[in-house]
Amino acid sequence: KAEPFMVGIEVFNGGSDYAAGDRAFYQQALDSGWHVGAVASEDHHGYNWNNEEDPKTVFISDGLTLEGMKEAMKTRNFYAVRDHGLRMNFTTTTAPMGSQLVRKTGSFVTLLADVESINVSKLELITNTGVVVQTIEGNLLKQKIEVTDNEKWYYIRATDSTDRTMAYSSPIWIKGGGTIVDENTGIVSQTLESDQLFPNPVSSGKELTYNTTHSGTATITIKNALGQLITSSTVMLKTGNNTILATDQTLQAGRSEGSTS
Repeated sequence: KAEPFMVGIEVFNGGSDYAAGDRAFYQQALDSGWHVGAVASEDHHGYNWNNEEDPKTVFISDGLTLEGMKEAMKTRNFYAVRDHGLRMNFTTTTAPMGSQLVRKTGSFVTLLADVESINVSKLELITNTGVVVQTIEGNLLKQKIEVTDNEKWYYIRATDSTDRTMAYSSPIWIKGGGTIVDENTGIVSQTLESDQLFPNPVSSGKELTYNTTHSGTATITIKNALGQLITSSTVMLKTGNNTILATDQTLQAGRSEGSTS
């Protein structure tokens, strides 16, 4: 499938905005089910590349390495800017920008955004079909979202005093399922009926907790953000909480996800 590898779509090209008005290709792609982040390009035909005036794609990474850039692209942890000095954070209380989350239908997820730029005066939280969920004058946004069965995407649009877009975040995707996550601890509980945690950002050495209503033998699998199998083991379940330890080995190919069967 091509969809997991299509990581971004252009929203800024030189002076053009391809995510607004009758050229809202970003929204169209997201509404069509593509999990793409916001990309900006200079569209240069000269030799003075990297001008401060030209749009940029900002990667959120642990370092300026090829592997770090690839990981940021794979996890959609990047955003598009017109303002060279603009910096943006868009997260939940436990998951970064670009996350694809499965949460219990009817539960709530808190979205947080902050933007550092003297040129930004307003933030908008936008979801499916271009609906504006919240508008905030200033550079800080916090919104509690109720989880529905159907997958929804959310991204941030930052504008200046003339309503000109200065930045787009990549989305956070949220859909309903059998997963329960404590927003403060990030601990995941999953019933046997739910077949996916995607993605689940677990740190090495931490325990991933899942809840079952049955006992007996089960297979626990750990996959990376592309759905590739990292490890699989057969365990004896008990009714109630069970745990699996996230080790360096299980995390070596990226974020983890687990399923029970």
